[in-house]
Amino acid sequence: MLSLVTRNRQTFFKNGRVKRLSPAFEHTLASPGQSTSTSHAQISPKPPSSQDASNAGNPSNARPTQYKGNQRESRTGRLPASHLTEEHAIARAASGHDAQLFDILLSHIRKSQYKTAIALYDRYSSKTEPPSRPFRRKVESKVEEPLAFQFDEPARTIPFQERNHVRVVLAATAAHALEGSPEASRQTFLSSGAHWNDSTASRFLELLSSNTHVHEKLSSAFQDAKVAYWLSDPTALARYVKLIAKNRDAKSLWDLYELIKGAITRDNPLVSAHENEPTELPYCVTEAVWGSFLASALRCDRPDLAGQLWKDLDELKFTRTVSLWTTLLDGFDHLRLAPPAIASWKALLANNIKPDALTWRALISVCLRDKQVLFGMNKFQEFRDVEKESDWSERHRLSVYNTVIDGLLLNQSLEQARDLLKEMKAEGPAPDIITYNTFLGYHHRRGDLPGISKIMAEMQQEDIQGNVWTFSTILSSLLKAGRRDAVDFVLKTMGEQGIKANVAIYTNLIDDRLQQPDETSLRSVLSLLDRMQQTRLVFPNDVTYTSILTNIHRGRWLTKEQVEFYRNEILRRMRSQKIHLNLPGYHTILKACLDGSREEGVEYAMSYYREIRERGIPLNQTTWYILLAGLTGNNEWGLARQLVDEMAQASIKPSASLTRLADKIRHTRE
Repeated sequence: MLSLVTRNRQTFFKNGRVKRLSPAFEHTLASPGQSTSTSHAQISPKPPSSQDASNAGNPSNARPTQYKGNQRESRTGRLPASHLTEEHAIARAASGHDAQLFDILLSHIRKSQYKTAIALYDRYSSKTEPPSRPFRRKVESKVEEPLAFQFDEPARTIPFQERNHVRVVLAATAAHALEGSPEASRQTFLSSGAHWNDSTASRFLELLSSNTHVHEKLSSAFQDAKVAYWLSDPTALARYVKLIAKNRDAKSLWDLYELIKGAITRDNPLVSAHENEPTELPYCVTEAVWGSFLASALRCDRPDLAGQLWKDLDELKFTRTVSLWTTLLDGFDHLRLAPPAIASWKALLANNIKPDALTWRALISVCLRDKQVLFGMNKFQEFRDVEKESDWSERHRLSVYNTVIDGLLLNQSLEQARDLLKEMKAEGPAPDIITYNTFLGYHHRRGDLPGISKIMAEMQQEDIQGNVWTFSTILSSLLKAGRRDAVDFVLKTMGEQGIKANVAIYTNLIDDRLQQPDETSLRSVLSLLDRMQQTRLVFPNDVTYTSILTNIHRGRWLTKEQVEFYRNEILRRMRSQKIHLNLPGYHTILKACLDGSREEGVEYAMSYYREIRERGIPLNQTTWYILLAGLTGNNEWGLARQLVDEMAQASIKPSASLTRLADKIRHTRE
């Protein structure tokens, strides 16, 4: 699309003629919302008059914006809408600068010209492509990312151009709501790809009108838009709720729950609590979503919230299936709370719910983990009596037996666990690698090498092949015992089991060792690398070294000197083997350097950046975004501005999100 504001010569169209802008006006267009000289300073609004007070009844009665030269009395502090044609405003908005379009939309809404505002927004949206839902962004393997989007996250800083786009969407959503089209209001938001928090919506309402009725109507419309956003994709919502639980953010979890529940219980409901019942309501809450809220409340260590939710389901006359009861028991298992789990089990039976294998597993697990061993083993015996007549899968039945073995070993009942293993071998279900890994873990925690050897012999006899966890546990036990031949022994054992140690297996072993926070693990990693080179059959590749460097930079337990030593050692090996990182590998390492876990992370990130430039690797948009976002996250605004300047000189057309980030960096001062 032709840019109306160019770098060397800036012009604008008015009445079909091209006009040259003054230098000050050129800068104002290039940087909307910023004043460049005292002659363009904002004039403070005058105190409201009695006429202003009488006009506060609705948006159409709001006092018209007053202009003085190139300035106006407005809380937005931007150029007057009359100075820009709608086409010009749309063109600038489509290129990422939405401020002027927002002003025009706001003016139409204040005059109750809702259809005009809607038509203008439709023209704008036809020229833009909305982003995908924020929580569907792909996350690189083994790289944690904070929650992509929370509605009520006050600490979130929104770049001003993104903020203006959000306000444009808010204006269109408001226009539909005030025009009396609630469904169109919700769909406008859903199709926009935008999102906002409560403070952004409040600021918009303050700009629009002081009318309490208007505020209440639009606040309700905005809340409905949120509900529609979440419930339009129940699978994504359930996943997001689990992410909240992972961060132990009980407040955000419960705020979202109350928002959805309110849309069910209000006088004019928007949402049905039942997914399988006929309804004319546009949205419903699936059982999977109810289950995710229940499980997440318990994962946040809030059984009180889980109890409230359970009570709410009664009031909503929601029919609970065995799956939801199992979720409840699993939550109590996580908290190791046997008494409420036992009470829930009794209630389950009283409601004529037939438990399945996973329900039995959850009950038995919480009893064994909460020292209710006798009760748990009695329930296990009951399970064995009913499983003979059930149609449960072998996998689910085996999960119950493995849970019992794990619980017995946690309670130091090795002989009972061994007896059960014998019965499984004789009568089924046949033990699997998880069964034997459970025993290996028990002996590893006790430093019992003879016990580990015995389990390994049984695995070989039963023709059970170990996995990465198996051999990593064995390696860790041997290293802990001071065995210098630990790496050789493990690799030999793998060979005896017919497992050919390829690059992927070595890399997985190395990656698993790096999860252990001690220097012994790092030394074992170097030993594994040495062994790979000695075999002359398997060689470490860039993926192997990317994994090692990433974990070194992310290792908070390492001293600064240890990081420097092991990093240099890995880089030396790479140079000697003529192995180089590729751009995705650099991305993973840069994220590790810039995640804020180490003081020297920024310094290392910049060294990798210089290496990329020296090797002549073209930086793509992802590279620039990782660097700029990471530097600003570490409050390195000066470095970030240097990189923005270097990016401007590169032959790259930044995306909308990268442009917004670069603009934020340009307009932010430390």
